[in-house]
Amino acid sequence: MNFIKLAITGFVLWGLSGCGGNPSENKGPLSKSPPPQPIKPVVQGPPSAYIKPVEVSPAPQEHPFNPEGKPDPFQPPAEELTGGLKRKGGVLPLEQFEVSDYQLVGIVRGPGLKKAVIQDLTGKGFFVVVGTRIGKGGGSITRITEKEVLIEEPYYDLTGRKKNRKISLKIPDSFL
Repeated sequence: MNFIKLAITGFVLWGLSGCGGNPSENKGPLSKSPPPQPIKPVVQGPPSAYIKPVEVSPAPQEHPFNPEGKPDPFQPPAEELTGGLKRKGGVLPLEQFEVSDYQLVGIVRGPGLKKAVIQDLTGKGFFVVVGTRIGKGGGSITRITEKEVLIEEPYYDLTGRKKNRKISLKIPDSFL
């Protein structure tokens, strides 16, 4: 048992001595190293060599705005107003096709306002009100309800008497 105590004491002393050598020379993983120095960029030449010039385009020449012949952007288009429709060759745009060629696509209602939106064969839409002329036969809109527009169009019967036919444009079920 003495031999075991002696052996343990020897190992402890040997471990405390640091395996021989000077403790200040110890370069093991627990030793402290000096902090790393920051890397300084190497700049050669004058600073102006690193600055890219900005290309400046010449200022556009000033042209005065001339509103003559241009529509007022703050006014609704004239085609939307039934009284402001312009004639093309003596025919209003709504008088270019037969009444059956138009399609009712919507009704616009408000306090004291009832308008319909009608689309022609080309896909162009028009706002119409009661009294708007429509169709090649000289018809006019007589009534606008929630789902249809009623039009009266004059015609001559076989005896030559002038009569009125009633035509109804209804909103398709696919739009409801």
